[in-house]
Amino acid sequence: MNIKQSMNIKELFMNHLFLYDISSIDDAFRDYILNRLLPQIGLKTSECTMEIPLMGLKSCIRFLKGPEGRGYAVRALGKRQIKEAHQLKAASDLLERHRIPSPRLIDFAEKYSSRGVTFVTEEYLNTINWEHLEPTAALSRGVGKLLARLHKAESDHWGSIIAPSRGSFGSSQFQWVKNRVHGIRKFPKSRISRSEFRRVLDWFEKYQSRLDGLRRFQLIHNKINRGNVLYSPESGELFLVDFATLQYGYRGKDLTRTEYALLKNDKNLIREFHDEYFTCFPPGTREEFERLSPFYQAYHHLSTSATNIRRDHAICSRNLSSHPNLYNISLHHWKILLQIIENEK
Repeated sequence: MNIKQSMNIKELFMNHLFLYDISSIDDAFRDYILNRLLPQIGLKTSECTMEIPLMGLKSCIRFLKGPEGRGYAVRALGKRQIKEAHQLKAASDLLERHRIPSPRLIDFAEKYSSRGVTFVTEEYLNTINWEHLEPTAALSRGVGKLLARLHKAESDHWGSIIAPSRGSFGSSQFQWVKNRVHGIRKFPKSRISRSEFRRVLDWFEKYQSRLDGLRRFQLIHNKINRGNVLYSPESGELFLVDFATLQYGYRGKDLTRTEYALLKNDKNLIREFHDEYFTCFPPGTREEFERLSPFYQAYHHLSTSATNIRRDHAICSRNLSSHPNLYNISLHHWKILLQIIENEK
């Protein structure tokens, strides 16, 4: 893990270095750790260190390390993030109930301070991010088994685990498509014709009725990436983290993201992944996925195209030197999207 700062926790507070980057809640953070968390977990300030992750000065996450490898991730959420805090609490309860490998929730302190700061503390896992691993057949099977455990948790409704929906699932998925298409079309640099946009939308729209035919929905992570899958060298076990987007939906999005983000679209690794995953489900599950897979494959490339053209525009609008690859990457994924559409005819 990249660490910006690490010191004895008492020294950290005394030197006024604690949370200098989010000073609006530093008092609440200090009070929570000293007066609630440490007594609850049975640790003294003299035997703890605090680590500030390098990933961002405003991440509002601190890692508390105790003796014998005990560790805790402390997350602070402001008043505007109370919905996210409730999502994390509900997600933790749901994952524990279904015994899905993930960090255990240690404490949830809603609106702990007078300023409304909520604290969520999870156990810290001594693991390696997937981005530092080279995918293998064994890891592919491992992530297949992990996602199968997550997706075995099912419901007859879709959407947020806090506020489920029973409306048109197909319409909800098509709305995401329209948002992404708009995200490309609004930038003149894309130079894509109206007829081409219309062709893409028409192709995606035909999947609405197929998606509306689904009667059971899986618990999906909805944001699979190399930073959200962890590997423990000691146990050989894989874990999922970051459950702010956990919801009920269709397995296709998680599986497709795994194929591209984790397995680098390697056909052999994907075969190992699919074989392990689908053995955990009833006959017909793979066939259903194969019927709906083109939608999620195409959406992946649409989303990646939109993301890169937006980044390219943001760099140019700030009069910075645009990264020449961003625009080309956007066009590359758009062309793959068109190939998927053409191949399904």
